[in-house]
Amino acid sequence: MLRSRLNGGNPRTALLSNPQESFQKCIHAKKLMVTMEIKLSTSEIQEKRQLLQNYEPAQKALAMLEQNQGKIAASFDALWEEKFGIPTYEKGKKSVWKVFLEQLRKELCGDDGFRNKVKDYTNNPGSAPLLTGLIVSLVGIAGAHGLPLDPAIATIVVLYIVKIGLNTYCEYTEPTSEG
Repeated sequence: MLRSRLNGGNPRTALLSNPQESFQKCIHAKKLMVTMEIKLSTSEIQEKRQLLQNYEPAQKALAMLEQNQGKIAASFDALWEEKFGIPTYEKGKKSVWKVFLEQLRKELCGDDGFRNKVKDYTNNPGSAPLLTGLIVSLVGIAGAHGLPLDPAIATIVVLYIVKIGLNTYCEYTEPTSEG
């Protein structure tokens, strides 16, 4: 998508012809990625339900995903509001989902232990212990840094991260300097 937008599809000539415009287009593409709605398909939800059948918090999260047609952010919002009684979005403010992902980024993206757990699960996506371990690890990391996170909400976040990939999550939640 970005390639076709940059000077007729040739990113090299686009970057050379107008660096400032190219920079702005890259920033715009990055913002699109961050705000893009990520979903799990019905089959992905069923696969995770089967995989995590013995982990009750995950079942709650997966039920919420089903209620929200696989929409990860909407499921996060619903679980957050249920747990904390706080609306996740107010007009003119960032959503709790976006703020939470940005805050969590600071803790996860430099954590080699979590990164290795994601890699292990990615290499063996049928492993319930590895996926459950990722969820429990996320709860621990978040709690150690003052971020409230129960296991059902952590399940949603982990499913988001494994869906898009940790490197993508880290890169696209990185703050931009638009000065």
